[in-house]
Amino acid sequence: MDERQGDGRHERAAAPRSPARWLCAALGAVLLVLGVVGLVQSGLDGFASTPASTAEGTVGGLGGSTLLNLVHIGLGLLALLAALRKAARIAGLFGCLVFTALLAYDIVALIDNAPGEPAGVHTPILVVHGVGLLASIAIAWLEGRADGDYAGDRADRGTNKDIPRHAD
Repeated sequence: MDERQGDGRHERAAAPRSPARWLCAALGAVLLVLGVVGLVQSGLDGFASTPASTAEGTVGGLGGSTLLNLVHIGLGLLALLAALRKAARIAGLFGCLVFTALLAYDIVALIDNAPGEPAGVHTPILVVHGVGLLASIAIAWLEGRADGDYAGDRADRGTNKDIPRHAD
């Protein structure tokens, strides 16, 4: 092992966390808590949905089902792992896909109002998934800005003498 690798690891470990990673960790924690509390209340004995109007088996009036609680736990764990592994941008993009799919399912399930649908979707769950989509978009955008991937965001902008600078 040469010294540069050791120094590079030390520098990466000491680097401050970006706002995107904090948001990713917060989203993961919220989803994990919602999923675990919902799973404790609904149990694993069946995948039937729990109406939001009943006090038994709901998390803050959200309703849901065992299946939906397992999805929330999985998404929460992935988001927390991504925040720890500096993969917030990937988590944000993945979250955009997953929450868009969940929102589409929620909207169709609410319009159809089919009894016994497996996710137990209700309006509060639609709101949670909408907020998750907005948070995922923010995570992907903030992490891209932190990396300087967008035009005009490079830290070395204006240092190249071959590129003419325009006066504002």
